[in-house]
Amino acid sequence: MSPSRQFIDLIHKAAGSELGVSFPDLPGCVTAGATLDETRDMAVEALDLHLQAMAENGDPIPARSRLEAVMADRTTINQYMFNHSGAQFAQLDAEQN
Repeated sequence: MSPSRQFIDLIHKAAGSELGVSFPDLPGCVTAGATLDETRDMAVEALDLHLQAMAENGDPIPARSRLEAVMADRTTINQYMFNHSGAQFAQLDAEQN
């Protein structure tokens, strides 16, 4: 097994919805869960599957952003904070086989 890959994830919750997760470095990689634990588990699975599909399709895996760089990118911050009140950034590890 190769070393784990780490990508920044954004956990957010809109009124009347489950917790959602998205990855600024990986547009289209999203998932959701009813609880924080379920959401984290779903995020690891979504990230693993997304990276696997990219590799199988021959798509380049993007370099991961550093948390500081994502937080300093006002466009990203404004987009997520405008669309998802209470959003939180974190770094998520995904195992790559």
